[in-house]
Amino acid sequence: MTKTPKRDPAFPNPNRSAFQMYQEEMADIFRERNPELSCEQLILYTETMFERMPFMEKCTWMSKAEDDRNRFMQEMEQYRPSSGYDMNGNLIEAVSPVKSKSEENSKSTPSRKGNRKDPRYPKRALSAYMLYQNHIRKEAKNDPSITFGEIATIASDKFKAMTEEERSEWVTKSKKDKERFDRELKKYKPSEGYDYNGNLIEKENGSGKKRKPRPLKDANSPKRAAGAYVFFANEMRPKLQEENPGVKFVDIGKILGEKWRSLTTEERAPFDKLSAEDKARYRREIKIYKEQRQEKSQSDEDSSQCARTESDDSIRGTHSRENSFSSIKSSQLKDEGFDSNVKTVVSHSI
Repeated sequence: MTKTPKRDPAFPNPNRSAFQMYQEEMADIFRERNPELSCEQLILYTETMFERMPFMEKCTWMSKAEDDRNRFMQEMEQYRPSSGYDMNGNLIEAVSPVKSKSEENSKSTPSRKGNRKDPRYPKRALSAYMLYQNHIRKEAKNDPSITFGEIATIASDKFKAMTEEERSEWVTKSKKDKERFDRELKKYKPSEGYDYNGNLIEKENGSGKKRKPRPLKDANSPKRAAGAYVFFANEMRPKLQEENPGVKFVDIGKILGEKWRSLTTEERAPFDKLSAEDKARYRREIKIYKEQRQEKSQSDEDSSQCARTESDDSIRGTHSRENSFSSIKSSQLKDEGFDSNVKTVVSHSI
């Protein structure tokens, strides 16, 4: 008996990330250069090379990943599940009469090892620079003498040298792409197990317990000390944004990271000094803050103790008044000629 595959053979090949494409293309080259490395060591080596790659060169792989994502989305639009499979290409299994709670929970949401992003989520809009870089890459695709890094450098230099009029063409295209994204986002219906941002819904953590909400931060607590990189980024970000007006905020952050890693110890020294001063400021303020909190806590405790004392005094005063009233009432009865025994007899006779 032939076993039915768990996945629909007609389901489109999933799109690959920038790193996966880089890893596939460079695997043989790295293996030849480092024959002594094991498979695990080769993977770590590839990851390191990818992380250290210049940002503009990495953009090339990101663009290739975007193209592969477009291919996948187009194929998904045309995909029609084979008999016995759902729209995600999974085998539709017969529902058993009794299901355990763990089985229901495991099938109600995607696996943690699965896609963190909904494959049906609309493709993000590209910035003017990314659109232009894709254009340059397609033009240079047929020229094997140009490397990926050179393509990224050429695109960056040309984009910076553009006039406002020349750049406006790509800015307009970027705006249209943003409008396209907004339209698709309005029509977007999340796949099962994903939210409207296309993110995987995780109701429980690995231990099976619900995540505890983070405690609210005290508004009076001092601002934490910033690291040297934060001071560097705050100084350099406006300059980079001015030099690269079409580049997204996230991409600016990546450029800042590359520049920071390339700084020498002497170049980092001014920012290290600012960070040390900020740490000293934080230590002073947090000390005062903790002292004030301790004083407030002691004051609240004293107020609570006073309130309890007043309450006890009030209760004792009430009992005292009741006792006084009882003694007065008894004396009045005796003065009027009534005795408790007589009162009892009279009441029984009535």
